Amino acid sequence: EGTMASSAGPPPPPGSAPPKGALARFASFASFVDVKFWQALEAKKLDELKLSAVPCAAHGVYAAAEGGAACQLLFDERSFEEHRESPRSEATVPGEVIVVNSIKDFKALDKNQILREAGEQLLGDMRSGTSLERPELLNRFVLIAFVNLKTHEFIYWFGFPALTLPAPATVPDSPPRPVADVFHPEALPVLVDGISHLGAPQYFLVRLDGDRQPSDVLPLAALDQFSGSEDDQLCFGFLDPCTMPEHPGWPLRNLLALLALRLDTADGPRRISILSLRRVPRPGDDVSGDPTSLGQVFDMILHPGSAPDGNVTGWEPNQRGKNGPRKVDLSGIMDPVKLAASSMDLNLKLMRWRALPELDTAALADTRVLLLGAGTLGCNVARNLLGWGVRRITLVDNGVVSFSNPTRQSLFEFSDCVGGGTPKARAAAKALERIFPGVEARSLQLSIPMPGHSVETDLDAARRAVETLHDEINQHDVVFLLTDTRESRWLPTMIATLLDKTMINVALGIDSFLVARHGGSPLEPRASEERLGCYFCNDVVGPRDSTQDRTIDQQCTVTRPGLAPVAAGIAVELAVSLLQHPDRHWAEADVSIPVMEERREGTTPLGCLPHQIRGYLPTFGMVHPKAKCFPQCSACSVNVCLEYQQKGFTFIEEVCADAQVLEQVSGLTEFRAQTEKLLSDLDGELEGFEDDF
Repeated sequence: EGTMASSAGPPPPPGSAPPKGALARFASFASFVDVKFWQALEAKKLDELKLSAVPCAAHGVYAAAEGGAACQLLFDERSFEEHRESPRSEATVPGEVIVVNSIKDFKALDKNQILREAGEQLLGDMRSGTSLERPELLNRFVLIAFVNLKTHEFIYWFGFPALTLPAPATVPDSPPRPVADVFHPEALPVLVDGISHLGAPQYFLVRLDGDRQPSDVLPLAALDQFSGSEDDQLCFGFLDPCTMPEHPGWPLRNLLALLALRLDTADGPRRISILSLRRVPRPGDDVSGDPTSLGQVFDMILHPGSAPDGNVTGWEPNQRGKNGPRKVDLSGIMDPVKLAASSMDLNLKLMRWRALPELDTAALADTRVLLLGAGTLGCNVARNLLGWGVRRITLVDNGVVSFSNPTRQSLFEFSDCVGGGTPKARAAAKALERIFPGVEARSLQLSIPMPGHSVETDLDAARRAVETLHDEINQHDVVFLLTDTRESRWLPTMIATLLDKTMINVALGIDSFLVARHGGSPLEPRASEERLGCYFCNDVVGPRDSTQDRTIDQQCTVTRPGLAPVAAGIAVELAVSLLQHPDRHWAEADVSIPVMEERREGTTPLGCLPHQIRGYLPTFGMVHPKAKCFPQCSACSVNVCLEYQQKGFTFIEEVCADAQVLEQVSGLTEFRAQTEKLLSDLDGELEGFEDDF
């Protein structure tokens, strides 16, 4: 972005005598904006500013001209850091960034007023002496911008406010001279060491002796120590980013404005010397051999009536050299994967602007999710998880894609069926990666040991399957139970209960569905009789082989096509709501929820947390029952968890060989016997009651 020379101020009013000498001209700042600055600004708008258009603090940096950048002011990803460590040759420029919410708002901004307010701040700091104590405040910038978060386009306009002088500064006919030509070689070490001692200041004073040679280098704040004719013995220095030998850079403009306020010009024009420092020396540097290496000395004339009155200039022209904003489009240069990730997160983060300011999107992105079952439910659950920004998904299944699957199972296509079929888990994981390359999708082909299904023929494979399943559940935060049969849900339920993991169970009928969250582990100290039940807590019979006598319509998941997407969507919404609650699956369950009820205090930002959701397509209705844990449950009871904890795979082997073992361990056998005895005793009492009549 080019360099432009600008005059020190407007021409004198008609009828007045023009000042002697040519008007001083300055190389204006040119913004140099790194792509990472725009990315940081986009993130700041999305995550922090949201709908606010309140100015936020930022800073740019410029370097001494030796770097070769022609008066550039650099902005990068560190521009929003509160404290920035910079090299000795760099200077920091504070400023404000105003990000509006629409292009209409951008056009409606009063640009003159924005720059005028920046000028008033500059002038106030000069009059109060703040600029002497903090010379970096002599340079400022303003940036107004509109960020299109969907297209990654930025409409922006930089301003570098500089106070204009009513009587502009002029330069004599003599050209600027290299520092080494102005000062004697024996005096240059004083200058070099003095500048180095101050740490390469943006602005400084050089005290001159009777021969007008450097005798000392002082901070700008020392200007108040000089009065009257004493300030004639000063040379005023500044760190200059300009590479043009005939003109100084933009940072000199506000220094001249400060000097016009501080120096006495009542008796006539004041000739002053300006040291344009274009290379930051180190102690002991010998600059006498290269006359132009250190910088230039400019002579300038301040005229009576030149004290600034608040008029300001400084908007940067656009690429065509016209007075107007600029535009940059990052979509073409961004990494496609990062662009997809940014776009995927956009809707979630926009939710936080108005509707859901408390939504914790980071918790969703960090959540590890395990899907047990990659069929009709698994495909729909995975797609919904992507929509919520979940990026770490593991799919487990033991089947392959058949020709009947793709029309209902949304992650599969015809090519997955050819050649005997691709394993479902692998095909689903690959599909997720094609949809969003930033997802970490893993797949496992695994057969889950089930009660009543003997594993004697391959004990080693069954043992590995149990160990793998245990490890996977332990390594994930949320488990979705989406398998086809009742008995295949038993082992994951028991392991997840023992490990106190969040588990969401989804089951389908032909026109009804169940979505339920399981309660916590009975072995946890906070467990009580009111702990929420699991999928098996309503059963008085343990799971067993249910596939042996199934007909073809029972072997397939026969449901109305719209049922699985509805159930999967509700299951994901329930899981996301749980992730927003500090107690997760231990959270209290809501019951009897009116359709339009306001969110109760203490719930999640997304609303209520039912235990179960039972839906019925024939009536398009849903109910939200709550069921506490069953002490003799075949999956989540204390006895079953302890038995597995103590015996490990041996217990699984026994249950697979004989499902009644599970009923005995859980206490279901004794429970049924006691129930039958109570019923028998009740029948006897009723018979005796009838005999009395």
